[in-house]
Amino acid sequence: MPFGRNSPHPVGEIITNDLARTGQFNPVDPRAFPQYPESSEQIDWEAWRVRDIFYVVVGRVAQNGVGWELQYELIDTANKTVVSGLSYPRVGERDLRRAAHQIADRILKDVTGLPGAFDSRLAYVSRIGRGESATYRLVVADSDGYGPETVLTSRGQPILSPDWSPDGRRIAYTLFNGIRRAIWVHDIVSNNRYKIAEYKGINGAPSWSPDGQQLAVSLSRDGSPDIYLVNANGANLRKIASVPRANDTEPCWSSDGSTLYFVSDRGGTPQ
Repeated sequence: MPFGRNSPHPVGEIITNDLARTGQFNPVDPRAFPQYPESSEQIDWEAWRVRDIFYVVVGRVAQNGVGWELQYELIDTANKTVVSGLSYPRVGERDLRRAAHQIADRILKDVTGLPGAFDSRLAYVSRIGRGESATYRLVVADSDGYGPETVLTSRGQPILSPDWSPDGRRIAYTLFNGIRRAIWVHDIVSNNRYKIAEYKGINGAPSWSPDGQQLAVSLSRDGSPDIYLVNANGANLRKIASVPRANDTEPCWSSDGSTLYFVSDRGGTPQ
């Protein structure tokens, strides 16, 4: 449902696009709506039910003296109930998009029981050109790709494997320097960065622990790539997985931080 035409950001469209990307929802073209209510009190229940539209999101965005006020309600037309609703009384213009993503997260959870990730950010690497003349950029953006910001530029040297810290403040990544690689951590709030590992051979595949206190990495300082743990400040490096002449890489934490998964060819092929 449109949230009003005076908003600096298309809140209704943002919510619709978020939900559509999940594959769990089939948004209806607004031109097929039987009415355009702004609250549950204005809903004509039968008009929506006969069109097999089972959930309706209504809301409004209005400017007030301190910014913008944003309201929404999720309506179950089959049971004639309001499933959830929320009011944001003071939203800055720059935060309207984030509020829309938060609403989409709530709707996804209320309808499917699944947690959403719309109110999160992407970190990715872009490349322009080829070879030594290529320019690599580490970019962060909203979950829908909106508002890309370059946080690091590297000319001729690849950037690999960006990984967010759980607090959404830091990104660990691998940066080439000639034939050498190093693992760095970049604080996107302060724009400071520091080196975690630069040993002989491979330094790569950083993965943050769920508590943000350490990283799992793949290093070949002793020969073949092995899995190591290192504190978030680069201290206390220790090897935790190693088999002679096997390649261990791409570590990934379990959600509770108790287990590490990784790829290894110790069985003959990568598994």
